[in-house]
Amino acid sequence: MTHRMMMLVGVVLAGLMQAVTAQMVEASPSLETIVQKHLDAQGGAARLKAIKSVTISSTDTYDGKTTTAVNTRVRPNLFRYEANDGTATMVKAFDGKVGWHSKDGAVEMIPADKVAMMKAKGFDDPLVDPAAANVKVELEGQEKLDGATAHVLKLTMPNGDVQRRYIDAQSYREVKRVATWTYEGKTGTKTVAFSDFKTIDGVTMAMKSSYEKDGKWGTYTVTKVELDAPVKTALFSPPAKATDKAAALPASTK
Repeated sequence: MTHRMMMLVGVVLAGLMQAVTAQMVEASPSLETIVQKHLDAQGGAARLKAIKSVTISSTDTYDGKTTTAVNTRVRPNLFRYEANDGTATMVKAFDGKVGWHSKDGAVEMIPADKVAMMKAKGFDDPLVDPAAANVKVELEGQEKLDGATAHVLKLTMPNGDVQRRYIDAQSYREVKRVATWTYEGKTGTKTVAFSDFKTIDGVTMAMKSSYEKDGKWGTYTVTKVELDAPVKTALFSPPAKATDKAAALPASTK
C-alpha cells in the first residue's frame, strides 16, 4: 500500500470514528440535557413556574369502579381533592396550615405528622427544581418501550420513595412511570403509561393513562384542565364543625 493510500485510509477511518462518536453522543445525552428537553416538551420551565393554580377534573376506573374527581392546587402548597365513587363523596384538603378530610360531610382533622409532609410538598414537579425539592435525580440508562428508545431517570424522594420515569428519546415526553413506596411498613408499586398529550394554555400534559396496582389495571382520563382560574382560598379551609378526632388518639394509633 502506498503512502498516499495509507493517508487516505487514515482520513476515512478518522471520519468514521467521528461519525460514530457523534451518534453515540446524540444517542446518550447528559442528564441535564434530558431534563431540560423534558421540561421544554411540557412548555418550558419558565411557563411551568408561572402557573399559580391548576384544577383538573377526571374519571378513574379501577377494579370495576369509576370515580369522578376534581383536584385543585394553588401555590405554594394548597390543595383540595374531591372525589365521588357513586356511593360517597370524599374530600381531602390542606390550606397551608392544617389538613383535613371528610366523607359525606363527616370531617376530621389530619394528624400533625402528616400535615408536616403536606407543608413540605411543593407545587411544581420535582424535575422543575430537584434541589429545591430535595430530590436526587440519576440517569440509569436507556430502555426500549414498544420499539422506541426511552431515557430512564431515577428520582429518590426525601422520604426514600423512588420513581423511575421513562422519557421518550424523540419527543422527550414522559411515557411511563414506575413508583415504589413504603407506607406504614408496607411496600407498594404502581406502574403508569401516559398517552394522548394535549397542549392547554402553553402547557403540554397527558390526558390519558393506564396503570397497574396490586395486580389490577385501571384507566385515568382528564376531562378538563383549568390553569390560573380564580380560586377562593376558603375552598381549602376545614368546615367550622370539623372535629379533631385524630388529635385525641394516642400517638401509637395515629
